[in-house]
Amino acid sequence: MKTNPILVAAAALTLLAACRPDDLAMESMEAPVPVRLAYTTVSVTETRAAQNLNENMLAENETVNVRVSPSGDHLWMDYTFTTTAGGSMTATRTPPYYPAGSQGVDIVAVYPTNYYITGGSTGHFAIQVDQTSDGSYKASDLMMAFIRNQAKQTAPVTLHFAHKTAKLCVNVIAGEGVTRIVGIRLHQVKPMVTFNLLMGTMGSAEGTPTDISMSIDGAACIPPQTITGDLLSIVTDQGVATYSVPDGVSFEAGKVYTMNIPLNRRAIGVTTEITGWTGEGTVTVNPPDYLNAAPRGAEAVDLGLSVKWANMNVGAIAETDYGTYFAWGETKGCTVTGATMTPVGSAYKTCYDWYTYVWCNGINRFTKYFTYAFGDDVGWDERINDGTPDLKTDLDPCDDAARVNWGGNWRMPTQNEIDELTATYGTEDYTWTWCDGSSTKYKGSDVAGWMVLCHATDASIFLPAAGNMDVDGNNAASEAGRYGNYWSSHMAGTPYPQAAYRLYFSDTTKPVLNYYLRYIGMPVRAVQSN
Repeated sequence: MKTNPILVAAAALTLLAACRPDDLAMESMEAPVPVRLAYTTVSVTETRAAQNLNENMLAENETVNVRVSPSGDHLWMDYTFTTTAGGSMTATRTPPYYPAGSQGVDIVAVYPTNYYITGGSTGHFAIQVDQTSDGSYKASDLMMAFIRNQAKQTAPVTLHFAHKTAKLCVNVIAGEGVTRIVGIRLHQVKPMVTFNLLMGTMGSAEGTPTDISMSIDGAACIPPQTITGDLLSIVTDQGVATYSVPDGVSFEAGKVYTMNIPLNRRAIGVTTEITGWTGEGTVTVNPPDYLNAAPRGAEAVDLGLSVKWANMNVGAIAETDYGTYFAWGETKGCTVTGATMTPVGSAYKTCYDWYTYVWCNGINRFTKYFTYAFGDDVGWDERINDGTPDLKTDLDPCDDAARVNWGGNWRMPTQNEIDELTATYGTEDYTWTWCDGSSTKYKGSDVAGWMVLCHATDASIFLPAAGNMDVDGNNAASEAGRYGNYWSSHMAGTPYPQAAYRLYFSDTTKPVLNYYLRYIGMPVRAVQSN
């Protein structure tokens, strides 16, 4: 990001009124010439910390500290200037002067003035922990300007101020289920920093990590530093949503970091991950409309089919992870670590049966996604539902586990797209290889599953044999390592409304499209349309 300069001019007034006009320039170079400053006014009427403060101008009645020394002598004198109307800056005492003769001056200007100096050149600065107002934000926006060996002149001298803190902008959009945003907090911010007053170099951030409050759709300034883990909390009328950066983000001086966050109720009470930071200039991070973003490393693989298949399961962070086990139409489940079946943290769901299935009110009495009512001949069980069928057979986006958890253009595959994938088995253009994790391994992994290679694109994906979760398996993955199951977005319908289509395979059978009970926990492999 190019720093938006604040233009501050130093001008000289001639003191020799008796001089002839054609001698003015020469005489003024020999006479004492005061250094005077000018600025550009701006009206500040906001009651919160706006995102465009201190970008191109200083407001009226701001205070700037200025140090002036004969060039190279380091005989610094400190002055305080206050901005006034009319484009000038007035010194609070006798202003500095250029030295007599031809020697120039060095000028250092610092804004704001709430810092202290030790050792003659080390500045100590602390940001405000509450930056919800314009004043507290500006008191946290450390800026410096330097002029080296400025020759005596009557023309204005321009100082270019550079921001020495990092700027974070957060734009929150209240989405589904959220009616009011109450506040925003930054976490784990070290609030203090030292800087070299003569060179403008910044030290490492210091102090006990603390929370920084910022205004809604506002901005906050923090010292340059790296933050890992919880970064941001948004307080709403429904609770608190927390966003984290597990791999850490380095916030650099003079750069802007922007987050545009559509916030929905599904994010409340859940720690979700922000990805996409680069630190190169202005960065906009757009978490998806529902909950998370796809993890780092997630890719859409071109297998020469009508859609691109993800290279890992939803809930996974590696290609060989089992990921999250979802009941059909649910967006939360039991996420496991790798292929060890160890639940991650407090698993959202540990029991998979009809009683815990979100779209079922009692055994097989469906509340959504059903095509037959009580008494109809469904060929399986007449207790389907005693209400009005909604005739829905395809998942709504809000019930699509891939869409909700990964966002963007990711979604669950249709039954036709799964059928298209399985149809490549045994063809000359594709190779399906069973990796048993022993004699045959996928990228050195001991996880069993099918590798699918497209010869035309030389691209492949790996489908771990993650089994499934149900009550008969004591809510542990049944047949993990031997069987694989992956949900589609389409319900089986007639004559099996209690089931949905899936990709199914084992270590001894080829992959096929069939269906299974909707309450069963299975992984999801996302796709993107070409």
